[in-house]
Amino acid sequence: MKYTADTNLDRRPTSIVNKPPPCASVKLSHPTENVALGASPTQSSTDEGAAAEGANDGNSDNDFRHGSCSRTRKSKNPWWRVDLTESFNVSDVIITNRADCCSDQLQGAEIRIGDSLENEGNSNKLCGIADAVFGPKLIFICDGFIGRYVNVIIPGPDKILTLCEVEIFGSELEYLHGKGRLDTALMLWLYTAPQLS
Repeated sequence: MKYTADTNLDRRPTSIVNKPPPCASVKLSHPTENVALGASPTQSSTDEGAAAEGANDGNSDNDFRHGSCSRTRKSKNPWWRVDLTESFNVSDVIITNRADCCSDQLQGAEIRIGDSLENEGNSNKLCGIADAVFGPKLIFICDGFIGRYVNVIIPGPDKILTLCEVEIFGSELEYLHGKGRLDTALMLWLYTAPQLS
């Protein structure tokens, strides 16, 4: 993974994760927007009343004491997931990390995107891993991953997952000859099929 620092954001560096694009591309029909805002989240457990909804409520206050972050109990492989209700072409995922303490707890966090709920969605395609955590935001460049579910998971024992905001930027999939959205089977084929020459 490659990390660079963007010091224009709150005058503190930001972790940026660059990943290669998937093996097939899908034409976009609309500009990207934060598709996580107002979507339905869930998480593996809840600690101190910090429900899953705190991570996509549009409030990026990163002081946990102000009540706008989600938090799991200390556990093995804690996760947070949002259901976008339909598949999107996801370009970037931006996580606002806790800043009042414990920011290193996001070390090793994975972003997974896909249409499966197998293993609570934690087996979907890997967009990126937070190999190093510094600054208030982590930016994962997913470059066109397709999926309905976006997960944040920290693999390993005795982990706590705290998220003060998760923004998911993506676009709706292209309509096919005015007949409605591409169905899931076709989307999966487009996503996994080798490039045709």
